[in-house]
Amino acid sequence: MKRVLLLLGDSIRMGMQDKVAEALGPGWTVVGPEDNCGDTRRHLERLDAWTEGLHPDVVQINAGLHDLKVTPGTGAFQVPLAQYAANLPVIFARLRELAPQARLIWATTTPVVEERHQSSKRDFHRYNADIDRYNQTAAAAARAAGLEINDLHAAVTAAGIDDCICGDGVHMTDAGNDVLAAAVAHFIRKGS
Repeated sequence: MKRVLLLLGDSIRMGMQDKVAEALGPGWTVVGPEDNCGDTRRHLERLDAWTEGLHPDVVQINAGLHDLKVTPGTGAFQVPLAQYAANLPVIFARLRELAPQARLIWATTTPVVEERHQSSKRDFHRYNADIDRYNQTAAAAARAAGLEINDLHAAVTAAGIDDCICGDGVHMTDAGNDVLAAAVAHFIRKGS
């Protein structure tokens, strides 16, 4: 019988999901929402719907790139760090209720290439210093809730940010998605 991996996360997750399925092979079914899971507020709103009818063996979850969006001029975050820190334990507790049999994994937020991202004419910015702060906060919350931590940030950094991140400064190249898929598959296998 196939094991089920549920991936929850933003467009980075969406970009690697099919490659994760390929990397894990025929013994696994890899599923995830059709839509972008977005920030932690959206996770709180939609977690029940995203898990409905599923009985995953493993859940890997990430949120962060949308939370830490900064509005130029005001410096306001989409989800301020204190609110992000408060949202995560609620998400983790609800996920434990919805998938009590599942191994739960937190995936760190991947880096950005700031110059490319800021020049891409978005109405928000992202900064690696904020990614580091949000990742540290998330790691502490994940450890406190008993989740394992898959450091995808480190995987991308080790493989080479310029090779992994495409022209918009955020999303992965094909090679970057290969790096992430290999890291996820390796992490899943070593704990199974």
